[in-house]
This record gives sequence, C-alpha cells and structure tokens, in this order.
Amino acid sequence: MDNYTFDENGIPTLVDDLTDSCPNTPQNHGDSRQYSQRKASTTTEPDRRIQSFTSREDITDIFDIKGEGFDFKLSYSTQTLTWAPMNPGGSRSRSRSRSAKSFKSLFRSNSSSSIAINKNSLNFRDILGVKIKRRKRGGQKDGEGFCLGIGILTYEFKTPNVMKDRMIHLEHPSEEVCEKWVTKISEILETFDERPRSVKLFLQPFAGERDGLSMFRQKILPLFRTADCNVDMAEIQHNEQVKQDLIHINLLDFDCLVCMGGDGTVNKVVNGLLNQSNKDYGIEMKRTVNPVPATIALGIIPTGKTNHIAQSIMGTDEPVTAVLHVLFGNRTKVDVCSIYRDEKFQRWAFNSQYGFAGNVLTFMKRYSALGTKCVEAAFLKALTKSKLRTYECDIEYIPGGETVAPVFCTRCVTYCKVCSAESNSVHNDLVEELDPMAQSGSTSSLIDLGNTSNPWKTLKGDFLNVGLFTISGVCDFAPQGLSKYTHLNDGCMDLSVVKNVDRKDFIRFLRRHGNSKNQFDFPFVETFRVKEVRFRPRFPSSWNYKDHDFNEIDYEMSKVNRNQINNRSKSMQVITDLDSEDRSSVTSMSWGGNGRRAESAMTLQALSIDSDMEESDPHESDGRSNYNMQSQSNLAGPQYRMTFYDKERQKRKKHQRKKEEKRKFREERKMRSVWSVDNEICTDLELDFKVHHGLLIVCGSGLNPSTPAQEVKFGCLPGL
Repeated sequence: MDNYTFDENGIPTLVDDLTDSCPNTPQNHGDSRQYSQRKASTTTEPDRRIQSFTSREDITDIFDIKGEGFDFKLSYSTQTLTWAPMNPGGSRSRSRSRSAKSFKSLFRSNSSSSIAINKNSLNFRDILGVKIKRRKRGGQKDGEGFCLGIGILTYEFKTPNVMKDRMIHLEHPSEEVCEKWVTKISEILETFDERPRSVKLFLQPFAGERDGLSMFRQKILPLFRTADCNVDMAEIQHNEQVKQDLIHINLLDFDCLVCMGGDGTVNKVVNGLLNQSNKDYGIEMKRTVNPVPATIALGIIPTGKTNHIAQSIMGTDEPVTAVLHVLFGNRTKVDVCSIYRDEKFQRWAFNSQYGFAGNVLTFMKRYSALGTKCVEAAFLKALTKSKLRTYECDIEYIPGGETVAPVFCTRCVTYCKVCSAESNSVHNDLVEELDPMAQSGSTSSLIDLGNTSNPWKTLKGDFLNVGLFTISGVCDFAPQGLSKYTHLNDGCMDLSVVKNVDRKDFIRFLRRHGNSKNQFDFPFVETFRVKEVRFRPRFPSSWNYKDHDFNEIDYEMSKVNRNQINNRSKSMQVITDLDSEDRSSVTSMSWGGNGRRAESAMTLQALSIDSDMEESDPHESDGRSNYNMQSQSNLAGPQYRMTFYDKERQKRKKHQRKKEEKRKFREERKMRSVWSVDNEICTDLELDFKVHHGLLIVCGSGLNPSTPAQEVKFGCLPGL
C-alpha cells in the first residue's frame, strides 16, 4: 500500500518507485527516522523472503469470473498476480452466452468481482487474505461442503482517504487447485511482518448509534478472519474495565491493540496503554520524567458520536477504512499530552479546550435526549447572551518551534516535511517558577518576564475560549480541523486563545471552521506553538453577600481565648525550662516589694497547679468538667419560649439565606467553566500540560495531500 501516487482526482495509482514519483517523501526532504524504520520493517525483511521464492516456478491456472474464463498467473519474480481473458476479442458463442445468462456464477453475490475485470494485475501487498469458498449444508463444519472456488480480499479507494474492501471471486470446481493457490498466496502474505497476526480489541457497544456489537459481527470480524488475524474481543462494561484488563494481560502477546468506539473510548485505551507501558519499565509519571513510548501500536475503529482523534489521523471516520489500516500495518507516530494537577499526574490527552467549548459539551450532556440534534441545541444555548461570557485566567507557556510562516500555513499530510524532520529543540524540564510580581492585576495580553534563564512566558486577560491541540481535531463541525495547521509528530502543541470580543465577531470565528479560510486570521485570536502550558483561573478576593454563620460575639471570645492560650503556653515554656533549684531561688528573690513578691508567688503557684492538672488522669478532668456543666445547668433559669413573631422572623431569615446562597452559587458559576479533554468533561481547573514527541504509534497514514477542501454550512448559526 505504500507504492502509490495520486492523480488529479486524488485517487492513488500504483507506481514502481515511490521516491521518484512522490516529491513529498522524506528521502527527498531530509532524513526521517519514522519512515526508515517503517520501510526497514515492511520492505527489507519481506523482500528477502520473497526473493527466496524467486527460484520457484510461476503458477498458472484457469478461473472463471462471472462465467468468463481468465488465465491467472502467480509470478514470484514480479511479485504480482496477473490475469488475461481467454477470449480477448470479447465475442462469445451464442450457446456460451445463453449458458452465462442462465448460470452467471456459483457465488450468490458476484458484484464485487467487477474489480478483476477492470484490472489485469494485483500486487502482493494489495492482498489481505485468501480463502476457499464452499457451499455448505445444514450441520456441516468448516472445511466441509462443495468447493466453489477461492476468494481474494483486496481493497479500492472510494475517495482519497476512504478505502473499501473488495472480494475477487475466482470460480473453480477442483478443490486440489484451490488449495494449492490458497497455500501459495498464504505463504507470501506471511512474509509481511508489519501485518498483525493477533489483536486485542476493546469494544464499546453503546457508542454512537449503539450498534457496535452488530457492526463488529457483520463487518469487522469477517475482515479479520479473512486476513488470518486472531481477535480477542472484550466488551467495555464500566469505566475501569480497560485499566483492569491491561493490568492482567501481557501486551507482548499481541501485535496491536484496537479500540472500537468514540473519543471517550480512545482516551481510556490510550491512558491504559501508556500507563501500563511505563509501569512495566518501572517509571512513575512526574513532570521531570520523560515517559517511554507505547510498547505496541494502537488501532482506532471510530463508531462514536465524536471521532476527532480518528479523523485527524486517518482523514475519515469510516470503520472499514480503519480496519484496513490495521490489517495492512500502516503506522504513524503521534504526539500525546500529559496533564498534571498540583504536580501530580492526572491523565493523557490529545486536545483540550476551556471556556466556550466546555460550555457546549456541558449542554450536550444536558440535551442528550435530543439525539443528533443535541449538538445544535448546545451551540444555540452556549451562544445566548446570558451564557456567552469571558473567563479571566493566567496562562504560562514555554515556546517551542517556529511560530511564523510557513509552519502555521502548512497542513499535516502524508509524508509531512515538518513531522519527518527530527526535532532539535531541547529544553530543561526543571524550570523556574513564575515571578509572583507578574501576577498583579495586569491585563496586558503578552508579558515577557525578561529573565533569560526563565523560559516561561505569561498570557493574561479575559478569554472566550482557550484551546490546546496536539492533533488537528478534524470533525463534522470543522472538516479541516479545529486547528488546521497542527502537526501529528512535531513535538509541539498549538495554543489558541480567543479574546473578549462581540458576539457577532465570535460567530464569524465559528463559521470559519466550516470553510477553507483561516479561522485564526482575526485580530482577537492569538496562536502560539508551545511545549508546556500552565493554566490558572482568576477569581475575585471577596464576595458581595452576607455570611450568616458569622457571629461577632463568638469571634471576639475566640480571639480572647486564643490570646490567653498563647500567653499561657509562653509562661509554661519559661517555667519548664527551670529546674527545682532555680524555681526555689526565683521565689526567694527580692522583687522590690512585698506586693510583687506575693503576686509572683501566686502566679507560680497557679501555674504549678495547672501543670499538675494537665499531668493528672484525663478521666478525672472529664469528671470535673461534667460536674461543672451540671452545676451550671442547675443554676440556669427556664428556657425562653419563642413567640409567633420570632418564628416568622426566623423563617424569613432562613428563606433569605437560601436566596443569598443561590445568588453566590450563580456568581461563582459565571466565573468558571469546565475543561473539555477529548470531548470529556474535566472539573479540575488548575492544570498543567506537557507534550511528548512521538509517544504513541497509531494505525493510519495521515491526511491525503489530494484531499479536497470541504465546506460546511451551520444551520443553527445563520439565525444568530
């Protein structure tokens, strides 16, 4: 699948030499560790094994396709399967045409065999699997039944990014001939080491339209079986199941880890995979520690409502295309972001947004009963004047890479020059803290700390939305991506902030996500390419509400008691430092008067009594305290009986207190939002982000350079 170039319509065609035909290959634009490793594993070793078959003789036989005879030849020298019609002129006898109409094919469905008539050759690498087709009766097992022929599984491109599986049905009644061809082709396919032989699959049956289980049985599992790939499937029943299963299994027993679901399922599997990979190496995640890459590749079969991760890596959300990427062994390295809170590791993520995007996700959960209309309802609710608001926050970041053209004007595609170039920028993880003086009430947009030894820069102000992207975030809302110039494997993430602006201009910013224009080309939008980010929201130091729990008398008495306890502890510290001799000498000293001597003696006597009481049995002190309380209760007078007026007054105070608490809660809610981490709500606000270069290997080939630009018209925005 690697030796293809793209025509004017964006359809790949087979070529002999990829380096000469594709100008964007890493061989023509610098060294690429990813490309060299992939070619070494997918070309060198298999070609050596295939060269061992060159001494064998080619195989030729006659097969029928739709009632027409074809001469098939399996050539080891050219590594292709070729065929030619037995009647090149196309004219058939009258009797043969009648028989073809009455008996078209032994197979029930032969529409997918048309690919064999339009072509005359098939490369070995384009073959996924081969099986003997049989007609079985009731009760017959596998390998039994009447032989109909063989079926060769291959593919074809519907669009530049979408692939479709195709089955070529070759009819032959001889079981011996069919077994010979199946054996020979299977031996060739086994030489491709990049293709998985065993897969662990996590299935979320309730993702998207809730048809994941039926889709797996009808479409996904037959493709794996035809490609001779064993699948160990596990249904996800609860949130901790993926984490628990990855702890108890050995990842080295599988060639690939596949997840079938939406962005939430992908995030759980990625977290479990990376955590387990670092745990196997004995690494505890910290900000100053570089994690190890994932031990095996990850395959994503998108079936959820939001499939931003899969669409950003493969350019489509078709499940069959994702399965073909897994079976063909296409690999792409992807950057992953680690999230920390209070210097403690929290999770792994790809894209995170705060502000407007978090509000939209919150309303989507609220309007989930509307089905597919919940997205439009959430947008309308978040764009209302009462809900569209700014959030005051401080953002600190470390710049990374280039922040000007051409990097910010280049999209990430297959054989991307930016991703293929090795990252030479290295920074120290042990950075200095931000200067506290910089956290003043400044509202300037960009502040340089001025210290050359401190790589951190800060960004302060009121923002409508804050976004952090390690992948482009392609989705139905943004066909070219929420951040269209973000690269998959450049070791950086894009920080984009939308400043305080009118509602009309912000809607213009949202509409640009659906067309080919640059959504960041606005004066109120700033974008930075960064390595690390610290996010801190700002809240007012005081509130405009009455604290009903405050009692001035209790406050003053507690202050007096604290002062007495402090004075007493100081006096006790002085006396305990003196021994018995010093204490007797102190009492016999002349204090310049009988009054002072008597007062000091009484003070020392009282302190000694108190110390003796503290050293005595605690049960006795409890008994004395209970006796004092009983004596005080006996001296108390009759309790005061509340009148009707007092009850009504207390009731009104309670009602007023509830109103003020609700008002306080509304004010606090206006000043904070939630994080949308891979389309999942995160209520923690003070978070730290750090990007890791090429930490994850995902099955996919990136976005096709010939992908046409799509435009989406939002039905809910014109009315606003």
